[in-house]
Amino acid sequence: MAKKRKPSEEVAAAQCYGKHRYDSAVLAHTVAKQQRRREESCVVVYRCQTCAGWHIGNKRPKSYCKEREE
Repeated sequence: MAKKRKPSEEVAAAQCYGKHRYDSAVLAHTVAKQQRRREESCVVVYRCQTCAGWHIGNKRPKSYCKEREE
C-alpha cells in the first residue's frame, strides 16, 4: 500500500479555496441541514485535512440521496 503524501502548500490552499470554514461540527451540521431543506440538495459535512476546520460539500447526486431517504 502506498504512503499518503502530504499535499503541497499550493494544493492544500486549492482544496480550501472558496469554501467556508466552520470552526465547529455542530454549526456546520446546522447550516447543512438548512441548505438541505431550502435547496433540496444532498450536502454533507466533512473535516478538512488541510485546515482542520469543517466544510460543507456535495458528495452524491440528488437522485441518489432521495432514494436513500425513502
